[in-house]
Amino acid sequence: MKTKLKFLFMVALCGAIGAVMSFVVGENTQNIARLANNAIGIIMNNTTALIIVGLLMIVIANIIFLKARNDINKNAELDEYEFEKLDKTISLASIILNVSTPWLFIFFGLSAMYSVANKDVYTVFINLLLFIFGFAYLSIVQYKTVELIKKLYPEKRGDIFDKKFQKEWYSSCDEAEKQKIGEASYRSYRLMSIVYPVVCAFMIIISMVYEITPLAFLILGIMWFLHILSYLIPSYKLEHGRKKS
Repeated sequence: MKTKLKFLFMVALCGAIGAVMSFVVGENTQNIARLANNAIGIIMNNTTALIIVGLLMIVIANIIFLKARNDINKNAELDEYEFEKLDKTISLASIILNVSTPWLFIFFGLSAMYSVANKDVYTVFINLLLFIFGFAYLSIVQYKTVELIKKLYPEKRGDIFDKKFQKEWYSSCDEAEKQKIGEASYRSYRLMSIVYPVVCAFMIIISMVYEITPLAFLILGIMWFLHILSYLIPSYKLEHGRKKS
């Protein structure tokens, strides 16, 4: 009973917040539209700088990787503390590299859209060169990072340039690592199950004062469906796909 009351309370609270936000947006239509235009204008006019920020992220990851590699080369035999420290350092480099990937794609995409619309061929060309260089640099650093991880963990398998890399890498993990991956995946699923409806609600409210293309809602919906199905279908197969002996 308490759970049901709590759920009803949350639904009512969300409805109240939505009503208040709609009222606030309705009363401040011009100000919100002006702020949105200013924010978008700043981003669109600085896409080259934002792409360069993505390149700097890769440089930072490469510096971290080089430090870890030097530490490994200096110490032929690592004790438990040094091993754990190096593992954390390499993991930090991997996180930065993974974040830089969507960063480059997003801001290059915005740059291409804005520059083509304004017939700014020069900016498109410069940003394209930066994007290609950044993606190539990113691939090299990712490859070196994976190879360094394989040096720490000789049982790891997989070539980063092979399309089956993720599958081979996962299969080479022990049960403890697979459990951690499963836990992280579930936490990601739970987080994104909150993020998608919040973003959708935000877009609905903003669309009252600022023109949003229907394609944005369609893309968000497709991503939401894919996110749900990519979790539920494998879960169903793992649970019911095999006959019990």
